[in-house]
Amino acid sequence: MSGLTAISPAISVARGTGDLAFSVNKGGPFSYEVYVIDDPDVLAGEPAPDMLVGVDASIIPPRERVSTAHVELLDNARLGLADPITFEDDEYRSQLSLDFISQPTIQFGASDFGVFFAGGASLFFSDLLGNRTLQTLLQVNTTFGNVIQGTALLAGYENLSSRWNWALIGGQVPRVTRQFGFNQVGFENRTVNIFEEFRWYEVNREATGIVAYPFNRNSRVEFSASARQVDFSGETEEFWFDAFTGEFLNDVREDLVDCPGGGFVTEAGAACAPSSLYTASGSVALVYDSSIFGGTSPIVGQRYRLEVEPAVGTLNFLTINGDVRRYMRAGPFTLAARALHFGRWGGGSDDWRLGRLYLGVPSLVRGYGDRSIDVQECTGAGGQTGFFRCPVIEQLIGSRVAVGNLELRLPLLGGIGVIRAPGAPPVEVGVFYDMGKAWMGETPENCPGGGCSFGERQWVSSAGLLTRVNLFGLMIAEIDFVRPFDRPDKGWLWQFSLTPGF
Repeated sequence: MSGLTAISPAISVARGTGDLAFSVNKGGPFSYEVYVIDDPDVLAGEPAPDMLVGVDASIIPPRERVSTAHVELLDNARLGLADPITFEDDEYRSQLSLDFISQPTIQFGASDFGVFFAGGASLFFSDLLGNRTLQTLLQVNTTFGNVIQGTALLAGYENLSSRWNWALIGGQVPRVTRQFGFNQVGFENRTVNIFEEFRWYEVNREATGIVAYPFNRNSRVEFSASARQVDFSGETEEFWFDAFTGEFLNDVREDLVDCPGGGFVTEAGAACAPSSLYTASGSVALVYDSSIFGGTSPIVGQRYRLEVEPAVGTLNFLTINGDVRRYMRAGPFTLAARALHFGRWGGGSDDWRLGRLYLGVPSLVRGYGDRSIDVQECTGAGGQTGFFRCPVIEQLIGSRVAVGNLELRLPLLGGIGVIRAPGAPPVEVGVFYDMGKAWMGETPENCPGGGCSFGERQWVSSAGLLTRVNLFGLMIAEIDFVRPFDRPDKGWLWQFSLTPGF
């Protein structure tokens, strides 16, 4: 039977005969033949040879082996594995390591405060599991009186390894503001107009400890304690012009002397730098956040923060912060609403060394940015100090603010936009209405002309159209076409800011 490539036994098809049938393939996919053995002598068979008796067909030949290593290796389930290692339990102690360094910046240019040089960078450290983090920031700006005053240095450490989360934050942040004055005097048989610019340099140094306990994924309670020091310095620059010809006559620049009693004006009416401020404070806050962010702003859920913070020291006052936000979604639209009050209350709350709150920033009431206010909207030089008065701006400054906002938002482009483009930056459009009021106590130092109380100040409002764009996860840009209703000399105007939706 040469040339056969396969033999397959088959069950006999001869009924009751006990014959053996098998198929044979002769070399092709369809070359099968069936053979039948029906000879009783052949079917009876014969005893197996002695060499096959007791042979285990699963063992590879030869039958008799000199060594049993092959069988032993087959039976060894740990062949090639490392020897068993016993580990001892120990507390996890991962060290902090550098995660990334922000892009260092170097700047040289000019601003409203003159020519400046600035630069800085930030570093972020964490452990392997992210339970502990350390963030640092260094920024140097020569706009201030000296490099030390112009250096911003911050460090923050956070520990999330237990249910009680805690953090330590410390550093210094500089701030510079300016104010203008005007006087008219006689000098060398001529009338001279003197325009004065006052620059106030403020350096805030603060150390804060925070402890938070989360009740669940949405809500937590926070406790904090802070110690704060604020140093002040300043300078004045006078520009002298002939009142009739406009000829430039002189430029006088000098540092401001320290004020006695902590004010910013001497008994003679001259401006001076106030004394340093020292305070210690503690706070408790209830925080809730179930909102879901949609790329440029929250689209559904609720957020609120209710906080009180008493402070004692050079000044005694109470800070209250209530911020409630709600996001209601209907189809692709989101109706967002916010009610906010932030203010300092008590005997020292109106001291100007604590700084002023400005209502016209884009995150509060749009359409009232200080850079959009023209000289024509500012009239009068009032008060005993001779500072230039601008009622439109003064109406927006206080130690307490109340704000209400409404926005109807529509995600236009992006993963959840009406135009589905998962790879494109999220874009949101909408309409908005803002309203707010800023006020303070009517102390002679802060409100020389009166009309600063809540009842005497007016609500200001605005409305318009907005567009927000997520710039590749780095920042969120907002462009508003806004109509401020309480600026009679202004119509619709454009406003740009870098801020996410509230």
